[in-house]
Amino acid sequence: MLTSVFYSQIFCKAKNNKLHIEITNSFEGTVMLVDKIPISILENHGYGTKSIAAIAEKYSGVYSFTAENRIFRTRIIL
Repeated sequence: MLTSVFYSQIFCKAKNNKLHIEITNSFEGTVMLVDKIPISILENHGYGTKSIAAIAEKYSGVYSFTAENRIFRTRIIL
């Protein structure tokens, strides 16, 4: 029997000549943040968040990762 519901949502808009992207998804467990970047304890995981940070920095953008109330949120402005 399925006891939890997983969801994912992507929101994009252009504002003030910048691209705003917000990605949210549900999760179970805990998320560890080191230097404001989520760290996975699983092998071969966590490359996506590192790539997002690198791309945002490369193009003088900003990013944030938060995890609260079983919702993981990524925000990017480029």
